[in-house]
Amino acid sequence: MRNKTRANSSVKGGGGRVRRVLYLAALSILRSKSPLRSRYERLVAQDRARMWAIGVLMRRLLLMARAIVKSGAYDPVRLGA
Repeated sequence: MRNKTRANSSVKGGGGRVRRVLYLAALSILRSKSPLRSRYERLVAQDRARMWAIGVLMRRLLLMARAIVKSGAYDPVRLGA
């Protein structure tokens, strides 16, 4: 782990429901053959903490959902999924 002083920090901000849904969605990505799974595996291979890498997936899912809501259309190529 790179920064041991921040290793035990956790995210407390935002809605608990949203965090929970994003966490479960990130876990389902890890069980599938999604392109986002390769991002997770790449981060873990770089010696990142597994929970931190899941947090990265959660943020990516949130940004993708926001882009879909904002544009009104789902385009997997444009979203990078």
